[in-house]
Order: sequence, then structure tokens, then C-alpha cells
Amino acid sequence: MSQQAAGLSVHKWARRAFYLFLIARLGLVGLTLRDPTGGVLVDSEDYIFLANQLSQGSYQDPSGGNRDLTRPPGYPLFLATTFVPTGATWVPVLLQLAATSLLAFLVFRACAAQFSPSAGLVAGWLIALSPNLMLWSATIMTEALFALLIASAALLLWAPASARPGGGKVMGAAILLAGAIYLRPVGIVLAPTWLVLMIALKPSSAANNGGKRAVVGFAAIVALLVIPWYLRNLATHGQFSFSNVGYKTMTGFNLAEAIADAEGLSRNDAVQLLPAAEGLVPLTLEVASRYPVSFAKVQILGVLRTLAGTDIGTWGIIMGWDSWKGLGLLSGLFGRGDIFGDSPLAGNRGALETTLHRAILGLSLAYSLVLLVAAGAASLLALRSRVAQPFFWFVLVTAALLIVGPGAAGQARFRVPAEPFLALAAALALWPRKSAGLGAKNGVDAPGTNKAGMD
Repeated sequence: MSQQAAGLSVHKWARRAFYLFLIARLGLVGLTLRDPTGGVLVDSEDYIFLANQLSQGSYQDPSGGNRDLTRPPGYPLFLATTFVPTGATWVPVLLQLAATSLLAFLVFRACAAQFSPSAGLVAGWLIALSPNLMLWSATIMTEALFALLIASAALLLWAPASARPGGGKVMGAAILLAGAIYLRPVGIVLAPTWLVLMIALKPSSAANNGGKRAVVGFAAIVALLVIPWYLRNLATHGQFSFSNVGYKTMTGFNLAEAIADAEGLSRNDAVQLLPAAEGLVPLTLEVASRYPVSFAKVQILGVLRTLAGTDIGTWGIIMGWDSWKGLGLLSGLFGRGDIFGDSPLAGNRGALETTLHRAILGLSLAYSLVLLVAAGAASLLALRSRVAQPFFWFVLVTAALLIVGPGAAGQARFRVPAEPFLALAAALALWPRKSAGLGAKNGVDAPGTNKAGMD
């Protein structure tokens, strides 16, 4: 058998195994069938409440808690059409598992088309095997759908330049990003970031009429789709804001954590000590200047928690062992409780529970190590390869923004939307055969000039 034929055979079977695994991972819905309330977390209750309100023809919080100001209607609408009619949590969970399997497939196809089939398989497997993605796909939370939408938007925006030209891809990317913003308001920061990257990384495209239309069109579509919700909140709550979740997170976590660390208080008590200031920026500057060391410390620890991408406590909840506590190994290492918490490793538990706890914690941290080391290696490739730089920098800047953005509020679930971008970068580092300049030919790796670029 020739070397090329052998390569085709290996890729054929590798793809088949990949497709079978994407189907098999849907079986995680069995956890929800076993315990329908396992994936219903504290934040999930807000989404379910608003979904019920939406199904009754309104989107307001009659209790006065302003949950409709904090939570935009994207995920409640999803629940209103999947959960509310049946009351079965397994329906949205199964769809979310399917969404992340689709995400893995899309990343595989995009990476294979732009670089090489081998790099595509590596990227696809990294998404499919992610314990973090599996976990949050099995909860009534926004992470799975948000990750699918922003990754799809990014892949459309940076589709191969050799593809059929036109504004359809840019329009589709803008619509998908706007949809993601309605799921999680943090997506708003991606719009200006991507605009800057479109201009900075592809200056030749941005300078011609087609590139200018793409940039202006992208910005206009996103703005037209999200501004109505700003106006709705202005009319309903008197606040020209898409959501107040950013303010609540910044004051209740990032700033309160800094005060708590400096003063030796609980975070809830520290909230009461927040100095009076007009606006979030002056308040942040005042806390940061008063407690500079603690402010920096808690932000760094939050980013480390996000990077670790390990939440053993939530795994325990969806599996029916609520005694699993903490965010995993880092909780103990950074002074947030015992390393293992009130877990199977802290006392006498059943053999199955102990084995699963150790396996999930170990595999999650091992996966994170592989993903982050490979993505770090990819950043070095980006510095060395002119061909790779535009796409690499778009991927790495997006991932960094999603990981660093939450600061002290960081936790495992915030790494979920960054994982497709980390996987794309990591695949090219794990398969270094000039990946940045490779194209697909007859199903095997072959030289090419299939560069990535916007329309």
C-alpha cells in the first residue's frame, strides 16, 4: 500500500471514530434523565422563571427583582420553546449536547479546510473531549449555545478568502454574534474587538471598497439587532443598558473580593463596604487604588480559575453527589477551602463515587494542561509565521478576552466559549507540519495557499 493510500485510510477511520464519538457523547443526557433537577443551578432558576413569563406573553419580573434587566431574553426564549411545553429538562440538555457536538464538527471542518485534515481532527477532538463543555452542556445554562454561536460567527467572518465572495458570510456572522449577545451580554465586547481585528489584521481588505463594506455592514447589523433591547430597558427600567449583569458582577465579585481579601471579611460583608462613587469606572479606580495588591491578586486568581476549567462541585451536583464541593484542585491551592472540600477524597465514600471524583478531576486538569500548553505553543507559531498571523491573532485575542474579561469572578464555565478558539490554535501546535500554510488535497495533508481572510 502506498504512503498516500495509507494516509487516506488512517484519515478515513479517524473521521469515522470522530463522528461516532460526537453521537455517543449525546448519551450524557442520561444524567438528566436520571436526575431531572441535577442541571438546574441557582442561575438556572432565573432563566426558567423568565421562560415561564415569556410563555405567558410578557418579559418582566413582577417580584421587583429586575431579573429581566439582568437576563436578556435569548436563553429564556430557548427554554420557552424546549422546556416549558413539556417540563422536561432533558429536552434542552439533549439539544445543548447536540449543539456542542455540532460545534466540534464545525471546528473540525473549518480547521481542515483552512490548514490540514490532521489539524482539523485534532481541533475537533479537543472540543469533543472537553470535560468542561460536556459538563455545562448538561446544565440549564447558556454556555453551550453561546459557544456555538460565537464560534460559528468567527468561522464565518474568517472563512477562506478562496471561498465564493460576497457579503453573506459577514451578514451571517453579525446575526450570529447578535444572537450570542442575547444569550450572554459579555458578547457585546466581542463586536468592537472583532471590528478592530478586521481592520488591523487585514489592512489590505479594509482599504478597498469590499473590505470597507464588510466592516461597516458588520457593525451596522450588530448595532441594529442589539439597540432595540437597550431601548426596551430604557423604557421599562429607565436604564439605557443592555443588561446590568456587568455592574452586578463587577461590584459583587471583582471589587468585593478585593475588599474581602484586604480586610479579612466575607465577600457578602465586603459588598456593604463598597465606597460611594458615581459610575462603575470611578468606583473601580477607587477600590483599585485603595487596595492595589488585593485587587490584582483576586483578579489573577479568578483568571487562573477560568484557565483551569475545572468545576468538580457542579459535576457532583448533576451526578447526584451534592457533597462534592469547590472548583477543584485550585480551590485548595489558592486558599479557597480544602483542596478536596467535602468530597469523596475527604472522607469514607463508596468506591464508585471516589473513583469518579478522582477520574473527573484528574482528567479535567490533564485536559486543561494539554489545551493550554498547546495553545501557548501556537502563540509562538503566530509570532514566527507571517502566513499564520492574521488568523492566529484573531483566535488568540478572542480567547484571551473571554478568559481574562471576568477577572475575579472567573470560574470554569467562563472558559467554555474560549475553548473553540483555544482548540483551533492548539491543533496547529500539536500538528506542526507547516500547518499554517497547508491546505487539503485528496483528503491528506498537502501544501497549499488557502489563507484565511474576511470577505
